[in-house]
Amino acid sequence: MLKRTALLIGVLTMVRACVVASVVLAWQGYCFEQRRFVPAQEIERAAIESLLASYPPSVELARQRQPDGNLAVTYGPPSHPMMFAGVDHFLALNPGACQMVPRGWEGHAPSQVSRLLGTETFIVRLRYPVRFYENGRLRAVPDEHFVSVNRCGEVITP
Repeated sequence: MLKRTALLIGVLTMVRACVVASVVLAWQGYCFEQRRFVPAQEIERAAIESLLASYPPSVELARQRQPDGNLAVTYGPPSHPMMFAGVDHFLALNPGACQMVPRGWEGHAPSQVSRLLGTETFIVRLRYPVRFYENGRLRAVPDEHFVSVNRCGEVITP
C-alpha cells in the first residue's frame, strides 16, 4: 500500500512538472509545432513581408489651410511610391525600423489566454519613411505600422 501511494505521488508530481514546464514554455513563446523558439529576426521578417504585401500604405499627401481657417488634410496611397525589392531591401533602406513591443495600436496587447495558446504572442512595430515621387521630387512621409505575430512566426491578419 505504501509503495502504491509513493508511486502515485511520484507520477502526479511528474505530471504537474510537465504541465508547469509546458505553460512556462508557451508563455515564453516556444513554438511546439516547430519544436523551437522562433528567433526575433524571423518574426520581424514575417512582419515586414506582411507590410510589403499591401504596400504602399495610406499616408498624408497634402495639407491646405481653408478660407475659413480650418486645416484640410488629404490621405491616400501615393501614386508613385518607391517600391521595395523585398525584405532585405527594406532593411537596407530602413535600419532599425523593426522593434518588438509589448503594446501596439491604441494600447492593444496580446491577452494572457492568446499568449498561452500561441494565437497572438508578439507585436512588431515598423517605423519607416514611405518614400514616393511627387512632381518629380522624392518625398518621405513617416509611417508607423503594427503587426501581430503568433509564437511560430506567422502573421495574424485582422
